[in-house]
Amino acid sequence: MILKDVDITGLRYDCVAARHEGHVALELSASDEADRVHMHFLCHSRLLQDCCPKKLREELIADALRQVGRMPGFRRGERRITLPDAMETST
Repeated sequence: MILKDVDITGLRYDCVAARHEGHVALELSASDEADRVHMHFLCHSRLLQDCCPKKLREELIADALRQVGRMPGFRRGERRITLPDAMETST
């Protein structure tokens, strides 16, 4: 599956847990012509509160992809996620 878009919302820093938290939505498709699938994850990062926004985005996306990897189909290796070249450099 090809990762088409990533949206991060509800970003906040939890002072008690000392971590960032945000909702990460991944938009995937089997090909450019196929219907798109949306997956939503609650993701976390242990970066410092005043960390670089780009690094925080990278960590939250990595956590979402980690969670995808635990789902049936992906876990068994039947499905894989491909990042477009533009997204690999921007994430």
